[in-house]
Amino acid sequence: MVSFPLTKGHGLHRHHSHNHHHLYKRHASVIKEDTAVQKVFKIPDFVEKILFLAYSRDRNHAACLKLHSLRLVSKVWQSVIDGSAILQSLAYSAPKTHSGGDKFGICHDHLDEIANTMKMVHHLQGDASRTTGIKELNRCAHLFAHRAHASNIPVTKPAMNRLYLLFEGTASPEWMRDLKVFTDDRTHDINRSDDSTISYYYHLSNPHGINIDEVINSVVSILRLFYSFEENFTIEKIILSYYNSAWEPDHTLPSYYRDDFEIISYLWSPYGVPIGRRGLRVKANDVLRLLPFIPQQKGTKPDRTASKRSRTQVMNLPRIGVSA
Repeated sequence: MVSFPLTKGHGLHRHHSHNHHHLYKRHASVIKEDTAVQKVFKIPDFVEKILFLAYSRDRNHAACLKLHSLRLVSKVWQSVIDGSAILQSLAYSAPKTHSGGDKFGICHDHLDEIANTMKMVHHLQGDASRTTGIKELNRCAHLFAHRAHASNIPVTKPAMNRLYLLFEGTASPEWMRDLKVFTDDRTHDINRSDDSTISYYYHLSNPHGINIDEVINSVVSILRLFYSFEENFTIEKIILSYYNSAWEPDHTLPSYYRDDFEIISYLWSPYGVPIGRRGLRVKANDVLRLLPFIPQQKGTKPDRTASKRSRTQVMNLPRIGVSA
């Protein structure tokens, strides 16, 4: 009988451990085959049809966000979504021929996402001693930086190079002089500001087209530039616009002239901005409430068909920058 503890150097321990060594022998890993579902989702034609059927009846106008998030599933899905005409029709508005001769669709859902995030910025103004809105602006920039799924999404399809960010507001003459010094070196920008009214068109230039992240980064960087002047200013609107004229932009036009530009999307205003179709319905209903009341003649019934048709027209208003 063994009464002392066994150690690693003891022969019995080695004999005991050697008998059970075969229990821990490694076995070759078995490669599992893809299931039927996995095989289907690797076939581009099936992926295209499944995604179209899944989001073609999406009434929340969020198909763009969902489709672009699905681009991250795999390289196959990314190539299918980017190369499919029917899926791109869900992600972008119906192409519209503009007066400049260009025809393109707009990615409204991602632009609305920018406007929704910018709601946390209540005011954009500053002077030599204080800056209002810079903390909220930095917070927005932090949130945008973590939205990698939207970073490489083109604003328009096909890609366009005639997009501008319009900044409107008021400022002191000293601030206007600093803005003029900055724009003198940017020949493609359009500065129609006068002594007190800001009307500055910042050109978004990229030979391959403008992506969502370029819009976001440009808004943040230009606003930070405005704060760096350390003079009195107030921004009232930030708008993404399209230059829709076949002629070269005229820098000498007054600040209120807008006919050569078309609004694509409102990005920010201290009073809120219309978002997609819902925003336009709200604006339209406000306008309709201001119309004078037309009384019915005595002995006649109200035309319910006409009122119902008018309401339908309001409910089906197109998005900003898209023809009906």
